[in-house]
Amino acid sequence: MVRSEEIVKQALTFRKRGLTYTEIATFCGVHESTVARRCKGNRFSKQVTKDNAAREVKDNAMRVSLMQKACQADWIGNRFELGTIETQNEPCGSCCLISSVASS
Repeated sequence: MVRSEEIVKQALTFRKRGLTYTEIATFCGVHESTVARRCKGNRFSKQVTKDNAAREVKDNAMRVSLMQKACQADWIGNRFELGTIETQNEPCGSCCLISSVASS
């Protein structure tokens, strides 16, 4: 029983620091649903959830931006090798599709 109380205390400390349930579960060696159940009633957990969601949106936007830059560099490199850089201005469909979905 003492081990269980230590895990709960450790999980709550991690949650206050802003870690996700998945990260806490990995560190504590328990299932994610156990962590969620133990943290559920705490006020700070609601704020951490909001903060994590906002951080996730920001991180996803950064990933999409990096994918677009890599795709553009690859596209320009391919066009340059083919000697058609001035004549074709069509980006690839994958990252441009992602950017149009992400921006809408």
